[in-house]
Amino acid sequence: MPGERSWVYLAASTSGSEDQVFAIKSAELSRSPCLQREQEVLTTLCNPHIVSCLGSDVTAEPNDQVLFNLFMEYVPGGDLTEVVKQRGGLDEHAIRVYTRRVLNGGEEQGPTADIWALGCTVIEMATGCLPWHGIEDIHRIAFSDDMPEVPCNISDDARDFLGRCLSRDPRQRWSAEELLHHPLVECCKEPAIMDSKRNSPKSILDQGFWDS
Repeated sequence: MPGERSWVYLAASTSGSEDQVFAIKSAELSRSPCLQREQEVLTTLCNPHIVSCLGSDVTAEPNDQVLFNLFMEYVPGGDLTEVVKQRGGLDEHAIRVYTRRVLNGGEEQGPTADIWALGCTVIEMATGCLPWHGIEDIHRIAFSDDMPEVPCNISDDARDFLGRCLSRDPRQRWSAEELLHHPLVECCKEPAIMDSKRNSPKSILDQGFWDS
C-alpha cells in the first residue's frame, strides 16, 4: 500500500524461569493492510523453517495514533541479505546450505514466481549483488525474454540449479520439492529441528506475555 510504513521492536516477557524475547511489528491501523496480510499468510503456515506469528492486537497510543501490532517469533542474527552484504558474497558451501534452508521453508508452497525469486537469490548470494537493478531491469523482467546473468565462478551443479529456477516458461520451473532433490542441495541435509526451548512465547495468551 502506498505510504505504508512499519516499525519493529524487540520485547521481552518475564514468564517462566527466563525472559522470553519476541519481535513486534507495528503500523498505523489505517496504513496496515500489508502487515495484516502478512499475518494472514503466516498463520496458515506451520513449518519450523519459517518465522512463527504469535498473534496481533490494536492499541491506542498517547499521541492519538491507533496501531496494528503483529507479534512474531524473534530470530537473532540478522537476515540473509545482511550476511551477503557483510561478506560480499558467499562461498558455494554456504550457498548450498542457505538454499536448502529456503527450500525447506517453502516446500509446502509452490508459486513459480517464488522459484524464480529463489534463483535470483542464489545469484545474489554468489555475487553479493542483486541480479536486477532499477526500473529498467524490472521492465526487462516483465516484458522481455532476458535472463539474469549467471555467475561464471559457480559449479556445474549450481549452474544447472539456476536453469531449473529461471526458465522463462513457468511450467518448466521445478517445484520446491523437486529442487530439494537437486544435487546442489541434496548433499547438504541438515539435522532435523528438534522441539527445543524457544526464545519466544508460543502465543499472546502465554502467562506473563504482557509483563514486558
